[in-house]
Amino acid sequence: MDPQVFREIELDQLFARVKSYKERGWRLANLCASTVGDKVELLYSFSTAEELENLFVLIDNGQPVPAVSKLYPNAFFFENEARDLYGVKFKDSLLDYDGRFYSPSIPTPLNPSSLEAQQYLEESEQTSGADRTDTSDATEAQEENDVQGDSAHFVEAVPTTPVPDAPDAGVVASAEAGEVETHG
Repeated sequence: MDPQVFREIELDQLFARVKSYKERGWRLANLCASTVGDKVELLYSFSTAEELENLFVLIDNGQPVPAVSKLYPNAFFFENEARDLYGVKFKDSLLDYDGRFYSPSIPTPLNPSSLEAQQYLEESEQTSGADRTDTSDATEAQEENDVQGDSAHFVEAVPTTPVPDAPDAGVVASAEAGEVETHG
């Protein structure tokens, strides 16, 4: 098996390159985003049984990106995640949750320089400035910490219930009987 291949491409090449992988029978294994300075890097990973290749593109915050979910339907998960967590705007996504795929308490928590995050911070500063009665340095430092602290709690927890018949289901609590049973 050859080592992984990474190819940097321009945004205007993205859809054609992804289409080429699809036509040659490659699977879309992953699409992920990360911040690089004040830009967002999108990494598209494609695989066959023996090979793994990656395309990556750097985009500006707010720059529209062609969706690939019409070629690879599973990409709609990745596209919505990149939108909610990094502020990436995909054009013509197969299934667009319009920023509601996750429920972050602050916009684009993994990309503080996104347009949405900047607008949120400006609105927060205006609101906290209007409500402020004590302008001491300690109060200002605490309010700044409160705004920054929001990122530590950016996704609401979703309760899960283990399936009792599944292997390694763990512990299941019965609220009615107040009992706890272990499934192994």
